[in-house]
Amino acid sequence: MERVKTTFITILALMIGGAVNMGIIELNSALFPIKGYDMTKVEDINRAIKTFPVWRFIMPFLAHAAGTFVGAFLVG
Repeated sequence: MERVKTTFITILALMIGGAVNMGIIELNSALFPIKGYDMTKVEDINRAIKTFPVWRFIMPFLAHAAGTFVGAFLVG
């Protein structure tokens, strides 16, 4: 029974950690939208990246770190 409980908690922590990660990524996109570029075209993506401020690169790192932290915290 303990193994089932541990497995359930681990899967739940993975899902919640992933949700935290995705929530921060979506929040970043909502707060700082990319305007004037079609992000489905490689050429526009390459041009847009050159105009990104530093937080555009820091936020994904923080999202992954926060998601991992929350998941590990829930398991521990």
